[in-house]
Amino acid sequence: MISVRGLEHCDAVPRLSEMPLWLLDKMRRVRCVVEHGYENVLLARLLWSEQRVQETSWTGARALTPGEIIANWTASHLRDTLLTRYAVSPQQLTSAFAETRDALLEHDREAWCGSNRIYPGVAAALAAAAADGCVLYLITTKHERFARAILEHFHIHAFPRANLFGLAS
Repeated sequence: MISVRGLEHCDAVPRLSEMPLWLLDKMRRVRCVVEHGYENVLLARLLWSEQRVQETSWTGARALTPGEIIANWTASHLRDTLLTRYAVSPQQLTSAFAETRDALLEHDREAWCGSNRIYPGVAAALAAAAADGCVLYLITTKHERFARAILEHFHIHAFPRANLFGLAS
């Protein structure tokens, strides 16, 4: 679990292996608004809290829909509102997110890497381009060490270390 002041409440978001299917489904649907990894923490916490409110409401309150979250993430400053509500900064969440990923990589590298996805056909296309002599570059919002671990997991060796540009590279 990511432990950051304001986010470690008793109804904290469960680990990936314990995550209910409804939460995974909603996270996949709202993932398109994420520009920085720390926003995943805010989204998971929001979805979890919204579901709890809906389940325990006596007044018929409902959870925000993925469409409402997407429409309001930046336009209505939902992301910034959550940062204020939880009294955390993007820097705190970025550090906690990276530390948690480091711990997961150390504890169960295979499971963490396997929880990531490569779009169908991408690995084969990259291998073919590299075999044809193309010089490939990868620019990602992930920390370089995480991107490298994912590439290794999926046996993608088309990027020399100097051609991979990640967060804090």
